[in-house]
Amino acid sequence: MSDKHIVNNFIWKYLERCFYQIGLALINIILARILVPEDFGELAIIMVFVNVAQTFVQQGLATALIREKSIDNRDTANILAANLSVAAVLYMLFYASAPLIADFYNMPDLIWNIRFMSLVLLPGSINAIQNSIIVRGGKYKELCFANAGSVAVSGVIGYIAALSNMGVRALIFQQFSFQIIVCVIMMPITKIKLCMPKYDEKFWQMYKFGLKLMVSSFLNNLYIEAQTLIVGKAYNNTSVGYYNQGKTYPTLVINNINATMNTILLPEFAHLSSKENGIKDAMRKSLCLGALIISPLLLGLLGVADNLIAVLLTDKWANCVPYMRLFCLGYVFTPLSTINLQAYSAIGRSDIYLKNEIAKKIIGVSLLVAFMIIWHSPLAVAASFCVLSPVCSMIDMQKSKEFFKYPFTEQLGDVMPSIIAATVMMLTVMGLNFIQLPKLPLLILQVIMGIGIYVGAALLFHIPGTAALVRLGKVFFCHKFKK
Repeated sequence: MSDKHIVNNFIWKYLERCFYQIGLALINIILARILVPEDFGELAIIMVFVNVAQTFVQQGLATALIREKSIDNRDTANILAANLSVAAVLYMLFYASAPLIADFYNMPDLIWNIRFMSLVLLPGSINAIQNSIIVRGGKYKELCFANAGSVAVSGVIGYIAALSNMGVRALIFQQFSFQIIVCVIMMPITKIKLCMPKYDEKFWQMYKFGLKLMVSSFLNNLYIEAQTLIVGKAYNNTSVGYYNQGKTYPTLVINNINATMNTILLPEFAHLSSKENGIKDAMRKSLCLGALIISPLLLGLLGVADNLIAVLLTDKWANCVPYMRLFCLGYVFTPLSTINLQAYSAIGRSDIYLKNEIAKKIIGVSLLVAFMIIWHSPLAVAASFCVLSPVCSMIDMQKSKEFFKYPFTEQLGDVMPSIIAATVMMLTVMGLNFIQLPKLPLLILQVIMGIGIYVGAALLFHIPGTAALVRLGKVFFCHKFKK
């Protein structure tokens, strides 16, 4: 694995995620100051169904296309046609079932909103193939600019709609327009050449591999999104708004890193699968770097949550702070699952991926039911996720000793120094709340202190991944300077 190649791809992919996620966060902040929590609650219910359906067009076949050692126009056309067909069937199902969903939640406006929002599945099915081609070609710079431009334009559309008192439809227009725009922008970048699809033996091999990943992702998304449905049905739209807003920022942090690692690691791990200890070395390097970056971001966000929400969204969103803190804790161990699952996929063991998801979801549903019986509050849903997350990581690590000679004890040993340092930083930052300062100056002080404490600890105690991060940064910048 070439350090120069990895860091170049990682940085451009990470920048793409940053521009995309930060752009969405800014749009979310602007719209949240104009709209009310009920609008975000209604969108969250709609997106449950759309996000679960997206699994069938974004995962599986598109991932199999990345893993395949060589592809031609026929392979691309086969998977594109299959994806579009699935998207069309799903849209028809949503169109027909929209009245039932609206009746279930006693929200008549859901009929039009679901029917319109679910149209996003069609361009989404094309965009999934475009992303696969970009990953295979390493065109992360082009992807970065395409997504950044699409977020900017769709944000303006959403803002204008919000000012026009369109309520939840402003959020729908923003999300729908983004998917259309990015799909159009990426057409000349990917240059997909269409031809008549022919479902040959190669297609069915990719389908067999991708189907297990698709089912795994479906189970995962269904479990995650069902929590929003439960909050919406058991409580009310306002609770859904607080729940979803509290989940947004931790999810932004973890998705930024996770999407980057998922995209970069699968082709790299697949390339190293034939080399002795190749995947283990790559897993350790990726795990240390992931924990080094994710731990302070999540635990730092937990520490400044109350001031951050007050400054960005105003006090009307204060009730989302407990949800944010629970999700921050729950996501801390996510790199362990991400790295291990990508390694299994790289060696063609999507069956392990699927078995793990089934086991995790059985445990997850049990925990969710138990928490809601004991604690009748929307917070019970977030708390059950917080407890489930480290359990899921342990399940995903179980087979690593057998396949990669990288047991879970070694993996935990590699990530715990980062988590401990980030915990010390978080407690220090939270302690600053006792200082009598206005919220904005206090937030700035917390951020500066948090960065100083964590960076100092990483350098002083040689936390795993620190030296590698510094070295990779030098490789990247020296390479760019020589150019």
